[in-house]
Amino acid sequence: MNQETVNRLWLAVTAAVSLIGFVIFGMILGGSPLGWDVHVVLASAVFAVILATGSAALWVVWRKRQDRKAGYPVKD
Repeated sequence: MNQETVNRLWLAVTAAVSLIGFVIFGMILGGSPLGWDVHVVLASAVFAVILATGSAALWVVWRKRQDRKAGYPVKD
């Protein structure tokens, strides 16, 4: 797989996991989506951002490992 395909796939999976996390966390806190108030939506959004940030951190670690395996210097 080329790098652009991997980037797009990682972004798509991150978006899907964040959206699923948003809905599931909202349902845990507030029941069905029609019964959510602003606090449930905000808490779910924070949870989705945490998931996306974790995915970004994993991406950076994975890219650094790939670069190290390829023999590229970590710093110039």
